[in-house]
Amino acid sequence: MKKYLEIIKSFFTTSICFIVLLFCVKFFELFASGSIRMSYVVELIYGNLVASLFLCLCIFIIFNIISIFSKKAAFYLSSILFSIIIISEISLIFYHNSTGLIMGRELIERPLWETITTVKSVLNFWMIAAAILFIIGFIFASLKINKVKSSESKVQSSALIILMFISIPLFFTLKPNQNVNAVNKIWYCFYSCFIEKNDEDVDVVLSKLEYDEDKIKQYRAIFPEREITDNQYPLERVDNIDNVLGPYFITSDEKPNVVVIVVESLGADLFGVNDYGYTFTPFLDSLSKQSLLWTNCLSTTPRSFGAVPAITGSVPHGTKGFQFGDIPEYNSLFSVLKDNDYNTSAFYAGEYSFDKVYDYLVSQKIDFLAPLLEDQKKKENKYLDYTYWGYQDKPMFDKSMSIIEQRDINKSYFDLFMTVSQHDNRLRLNDKERAEAYYERAREIIATLPEEEQNKMNEIIGHLAATIYGDEAIQHFVKRYSEFYNDGNYIFVITGDHSLNINSDNPLDAFHVPLIIWSPMLKKSELFNSVVSHNDIVPTLNALLRDNYNLSTPAEIHWVGEELDTIKDFHCDLKTCFLRYTRTIFDGIFENYYYTTENYKKKAFYVKDKLQLEEVNDEEIIKNINEKFNALVYADNYSYTNNQITKNPLFPHANFKVIKDFVFDSIYCKTNAEKPSEKKPKNVEILSTKIYSHFNEIKIVMTADVVYTGRVWQDQFINLGINLTHDNDLEINNYDNISKNFVGKEHHPNKPIKLEFTKVFSVKDFEDNNFEIYLKPTDKDYLWNPEHSVTLKNINVKILGN
Repeated sequence: MKKYLEIIKSFFTTSICFIVLLFCVKFFELFASGSIRMSYVVELIYGNLVASLFLCLCIFIIFNIISIFSKKAAFYLSSILFSIIIISEISLIFYHNSTGLIMGRELIERPLWETITTVKSVLNFWMIAAAILFIIGFIFASLKINKVKSSESKVQSSALIILMFISIPLFFTLKPNQNVNAVNKIWYCFYSCFIEKNDEDVDVVLSKLEYDEDKIKQYRAIFPEREITDNQYPLERVDNIDNVLGPYFITSDEKPNVVVIVVESLGADLFGVNDYGYTFTPFLDSLSKQSLLWTNCLSTTPRSFGAVPAITGSVPHGTKGFQFGDIPEYNSLFSVLKDNDYNTSAFYAGEYSFDKVYDYLVSQKIDFLAPLLEDQKKKENKYLDYTYWGYQDKPMFDKSMSIIEQRDINKSYFDLFMTVSQHDNRLRLNDKERAEAYYERAREIIATLPEEEQNKMNEIIGHLAATIYGDEAIQHFVKRYSEFYNDGNYIFVITGDHSLNINSDNPLDAFHVPLIIWSPMLKKSELFNSVVSHNDIVPTLNALLRDNYNLSTPAEIHWVGEELDTIKDFHCDLKTCFLRYTRTIFDGIFENYYYTTENYKKKAFYVKDKLQLEEVNDEEIIKNINEKFNALVYADNYSYTNNQITKNPLFPHANFKVIKDFVFDSIYCKTNAEKPSEKKPKNVEILSTKIYSHFNEIKIVMTADVVYTGRVWQDQFINLGINLTHDNDLEINNYDNISKNFVGKEHHPNKPIKLEFTKVFSVKDFEDNNFEIYLKPTDKDYLWNPEHSVTLKNINVKILGN
């Protein structure tokens, strides 16, 4: 035994040198980061002591085996191994500091050749020389310390052996919830590769609605004609949608291009010749006479945020709007056409991140997002007309056509256009005389109206001038598109995102928009006065393309709409709910009744011609509609929150794995006492991190408990922002009121509420990405509320990749 203790004395001194040196490295890393808290220091000491003792044990086993043959060889080999561990830890620290990523499971998931190439790209002569010198220095120091005689060395060696064996269960039960600068990087890499479960999607716990059999039965009773195949997926059913447009279109084996134009604020109140004989959209009026026209189409939301998902996806609202949560698997017009070899594109002059349209489009693997906003910011384009949002409609369409004209004309395309000119009550053009000409045309129309109507219209004259301008812009685009695709093999769908709702007391006016389907392939035009919804567009186009143009479409569908109603006289058989700007659902249409629970009062109205409403006081009718309303909202939320919209997605979600996991105690942000114009508000950082990415997508999931102060309405809330930058250029950002991420219908000052936020970024073309999450008070004086503050507690931010 004495002889054995003499042998391991040299190992004891070498291992002590290793442990001391490792702690020096780790403390330097922590202090250099600036994140110094007592809890981090405790995490550093415990985690690294356990890791270092376990590593000593591994080398101790090797040392014992080699010492049977040569004590000297055992000493030198163990010293070299300890040196390599220190060098590896330092290298992993450099990797973390340069990429923002702690090396984990990607070490074994990446191809070996890729790892070797990456290592070669950063290695140089001086780094190799420094590593060799470090190893020599470590061996020399160990030899010197080993020569120091100590009567306690045997006791110390025995104690070290005991501690090494105690470290075994501690090493395997450590959890990766330590501070990123305190955690032992070698241990974390080992944990990620061999201990952590990574064989399935990471279960990010977000709010889910429990299954309710009774509600599902009620939902099925609303739609008896639907062949629902699985109650767990109540929206999914056999595709038995009638091809109601088929008789109006010629048939062909050639796939037609599909063009959807979503016109800002194009409501029924501005379109078409009305009771006073005026119109602000002369081109669209004339086009509608050559088209299939629905005069009583309803949007699903009173603002822009619900338009694109409804028009191109016929999707449920979810909790706050389809794209404002953890987007579930689903099929849209994008995915169906893409599955049929269409190229898919979106053209928008503004920020795609506005209303999280980017999130929706990326979820359907869109091929091309036209970078029109980036183009508008170039100096050489400053002469072109633009608004606060981006290009005005004419340059937007012109720039878009320049892109379209570079295409392979033999391929099939689905193009989505979103206009912006009518967003503000002002038409701003560089040529002031040209702008004034549009205002003058608006004044001429207004002058023909009764005095009361004139006063109303004069208040929105900027919108009216912009509507005339936007109508001309669409006219020029349709003409240019038709000249380029002169074979006439295309279908246009034109509708408003919502109505301007000019001082109306009728709640349906906010949703009342025209729907135009025009194509040179139409056999005849037709006018329909039946009530339809944006949600009915996708099922109808899908059936048309399936039957008339031989496209392959899913056998089962999950769209919330039905085929467009083609009854020519006024008729209302719609069953749909509206999502209000406050992100709550409190009204909808059920057959020929409009139902609302606004202000906690249940009311029903009979829907008459031109969407006029007449209140119904029959309690039995109100009760019956209320049950249907609740069942519809339930099926919507259940399917969405449980990712059970469809079992057959054309583009299934990829498996995301955790790259980073951050936990923060609390963050506080308060609105300045001075107005934003007097003192510019500053960002309050929640997280800033860098990720070296070999992933296709990065997903951010954030949860927290929120308490806010001050009586504020939605737009006054402090904003939650997230930015992705690449090479110091802002690529994508998301900046919106934090309240849009609250869980539940109601929230009140000084009472905790849950926050859930998710966002997916496409990063396949970027190698390194900088992410920043922050809070920021409003920068607009009219939204300023000095009594408002937000406190986030129990913050968890997960960054996942696939």
